[in-house]
Amino acid sequence: SMYCTETDCRHDDACSRTCPVPRRVGDVPIVPGEVGTGRYALARTVPPAIRGKRGVIVYGHGVFCAGESFPETFDSLASIERSCLSRYRELVGG
Repeated sequence: SMYCTETDCRHDDACSRTCPVPRRVGDVPIVPGEVGTGRYALARTVPPAIRGKRGVIVYGHGVFCAGESFPETFDSLASIERSCLSRYRELVGG
């Protein structure tokens, strides 16, 4: 989820947390998320990113989804996972 072509980046050591480049897989944002209450805590990064969307991908944790029902939410999860697999195959040429 943090595929990047930058070779000389000042965020290299903490790319998953501090990269300023917005990342997405299709319409799904990719956000940082750490356990705890710090600046990059899940409680701070996920709510604004998921608002009005079917889900978000949290770097190092996976897909988080929300919906009106379990079937709707599960469908979103499965769809996002398929999108990730498709993107991965594009990147590796498979």
